[in-house]
Amino acid sequence: MKALLEKIGFRELIRKHSYFNNYTKNNITLNLEEVKDIGLLIEYENENDFTNKSDEEIIHIKEQMYDTIKQLGINVGKSYDIKKAYNLIIKKYHLP
Repeated sequence: MKALLEKIGFRELIRKHSYFNNYTKNNITLNLEEVKDIGLLIEYENENDFTNKSDEEIIHIKEQMYDTIKQLGINVGKSYDIKKAYNLIIKKYHLP
């Protein structure tokens, strides 16, 4: 697949290395990924349907997820938005 994508003009921006895929405890699923030159990222899997949720409800749920991670004793930064990895990639490669 990599060769195909490169052949049609795509280029690799980052290579992610998964440490744990779907690491689960007490109905909490976390995914840890190290991105070279960017750092260690943690993703909290949430399988709920947010289709009819307001922005305020979604922010509240994200805050609850963040608090849950902190209560586990995991030292994380204050940015808990799901777009964090994307923003780091954009910044690193100076993309538009």
